[in-house]
This record gives sequence, structure tokens and C-alpha cells, in this order.
Amino acid sequence: MLDAIEDLESSDPEAMEQLVANAAFGSGHPYARSPLGTIDSVTPMGIEEVVERQLDVFVPKGATLLVVGDVRPDAVAAAGKAAFGRWDGEPASPLAALPPPTVPGVSTEVGFLERRSASTLLVCATRPLSDIRGSDAALDVLANILGRGPASRLGTTLRDRNGLTYWTSARVVRRRHARAFVACSPLKADQADVGVRLFRDVLEQMREAPPTAQEVQRAKAVRLA
Repeated sequence: MLDAIEDLESSDPEAMEQLVANAAFGSGHPYARSPLGTIDSVTPMGIEEVVERQLDVFVPKGATLLVVGDVRPDAVAAAGKAAFGRWDGEPASPLAALPPPTVPGVSTEVGFLERRSASTLLVCATRPLSDIRGSDAALDVLANILGRGPASRLGTTLRDRNGLTYWTSARVVRRRHARAFVACSPLKADQADVGVRLFRDVLEQMREAPPTAQEVQRAKAVRLA
């Protein structure tokens, strides 16, 4: 587990993008926390804390038994009752309702995520979607137009025209109670100033220049592929 956390905190831009996806919901929101934890939080963890979580999680209430295969339902039901009929325990505590992520009140906000080693600059734009009522399909198409693939607006500008990156990405991050929009691209460190400026220019153009019919057609094809 510590190896996986170290990968997230390393210079791997794809792993770093996972941290950015969490951060897109805002620093104070529960979805902003890494599901793996951090090296500082996991390393000192003792057996008592693990056992406490075990007593919370492994209880009958809310558990589901899944059976797949060519079986007889009555035989499976009988076997399930025989195996789990005496399983008891205190009901799990109800999950607290999560508040929607807060959309920043300012037009521009710049933040930095700490990395233990950073050999690659990763520039990202994020936005919670708690105030957006658009369909998931429309948001996915918009993300594809912005940053998915070399023919996207970010790909064309940063990669094809200027040779500043090998890949770009844009996607809708979905959690159970919230969504966020994330667009990222690694950049050559020695041309970071140019790359960040061009990245922001593309975002400004997305607001001012509606997608063309050709862009929508390509983005829909990517989504359906």
C-alpha cells in the first residue's frame, strides 16, 4: 500500500493526475481526500485502528452476497443461509450526507499540490460541477473536445503546433454525490511559462468559441468507441 501511495506522490504525471482529480472537489470536501491515505497517515497506523474499522465494516446490515454461474437458486439460497444464518453484529453506522462541493467565488484560483519529487510539470484546470445541470453525455463530449486525444483543442495546441507535451486529457470525475471537471497536460519544464500560457489560452477559447460540428462529431465518436 505504501508503494501505491509513493507512486501517487512521485513524479509520474498520470499518478499525479489522480491526486488532481481528488483536489478538484475542493480542499475541504471529503472527496478531496486520497482513498489510499498518505505516507504520513498510513505509516504510524496500528493494529487497533485496523481492528476498529473491521468491526465497523464486516457486519450483516448492508452486506450483499453475489453468486455467478450455472446454479440452482434454491440450492444457493439454502447454502447462503447455512453459511451466514448466524452472522450477527451491530448495524453499521449510517453514512453522513455529503455537502455539494463549493464552486470558488473568484474567477481564477491557482493552487499547488505538494510532491515529494517532481521532474515533470503537470498543469491542470479543475472545476466542481455542483451548479451544472448538464447531462453526463454532453459533459463527456465537451471534455473530449477540450483535451482527449491529439485532435482535441489542447492536443492540437500543446502537442501538434508547439511540441510541448506527449498527451493531454480532460474528463468528468464522478463520485457518488458529486462531479468535477478536470483537464491536465504534462509540460516540458524548460518551456513551462509558454505551456501554461497556451493551456490557459485554450480554456479561454473554449468559453468564447463554441464547438464546431466537426469537433462534436469527433468527440461523440471517441465517446462511443
